Amino acid sequence: MDSININERNRKIRGKLKSQFPNLSKLIRQLFWFPPFIKGTKIGYEPEIYTRYRKWQHNHSRKRINLCLLTGGTLTRNKKLYFADLHAFWINERSRICKVSVDCAVEKADVIWVFTQDPVTPETLTHLKKELSKAPKNVPIINPPEIYNFYHQKNSFPKLAAAGVRVPRSSFSKNDLGTTLCVYKKIGQGSVPKFRDTYRGPIEGYRTFEFIDYEDGYGDFSRYRAFFMLGLVFPEEVLTAKNWNSCSKTAYDVKYTFQMSPLEIEQIKLIAKVSGLDFFAVDFLRQNPDGNPVFVDINIFPTIFPAVTNPQYLGYWHTFDTPLIQGIPEPLGPPIWKLFDEALVQFIKQNKSQDHRQPHVHDAKAT
Repeated sequence: MDSININERNRKIRGKLKSQFPNLSKLIRQLFWFPPFIKGTKIGYEPEIYTRYRKWQHNHSRKRINLCLLTGGTLTRNKKLYFADLHAFWINERSRICKVSVDCAVEKADVIWVFTQDPVTPETLTHLKKELSKAPKNVPIINPPEIYNFYHQKNSFPKLAAAGVRVPRSSFSKNDLGTTLCVYKKIGQGSVPKFRDTYRGPIEGYRTFEFIDYEDGYGDFSRYRAFFMLGLVFPEEVLTAKNWNSCSKTAYDVKYTFQMSPLEIEQIKLIAKVSGLDFFAVDFLRQNPDGNPVFVDINIFPTIFPAVTNPQYLGYWHTFDTPLIQGIPEPLGPPIWKLFDEALVQFIKQNKSQDHRQPHVHDAKAT
């Protein structure tokens, strides 16, 4: 009986400590991060004392562009991180001209970036529109709500195909039954399950695409990911697996840079033009036997922290810092963050006169 009372008492003590100091272990660990033990430039994001200090600095900084990230009241959490908070932190750290807030200061924003989990639900859409009603009339918006769910629309791939984008076939007939190899992909989830089978007709809750043969002749399947950001196109990673569904769970090798062909760059810009999206990551395969790209996924809310690990760099980093962490060349020459500043200024100039209450018009001439 006494032992039970002691265990119960200890449980209550641990619970009380946890409620008052939820990140105690992180706090203790970060005490060993401070210079001169470790260079400040190699300390990343992790919600505790040093990150809080840097965020305080961000809040009191003076920069000429106020950017508001709008989540629609749904801060998406992954691995104990809030995506929008991490995104805002690193833009504040890296940008020389841009000060970022999350879900606040909409009235003072020079540019707004809708940054939330897709597909956007009716409730989130209502929240976004309510917040946007407070914004200045002509404030430019990155990925406005009315086009945010483009990828999840039933006619998204037919639209892209009609414009000349190389996407898998998504319409089938009776002649395909039992003969055409297809991929069935679950609808309406961020990280979606999928399976491969010969076509057996529509399945409720799934989208169907013709399977693309992208095996390289040695049993390897490589999936490529690139970013489109305000007119810029640049590679992010290559995942290689022995499984037809090459993804982070099945990959045995990851490369954090690759050479993009002119056709791949042209096609990604065409996706941006058709969809109207200003920022997204896109996954594509290089089809046998010609190696030309086939685009299979558009990620408007991609994972923005890299899976790379380097013992010299602590905490969480932005995927745009992968070249720094890995010690590899920047994909476009100058640092991506420098190009981000330049592209953002250009985006504001091109869209400043457009009323955000009107349908979004994407500038296809961005370079």
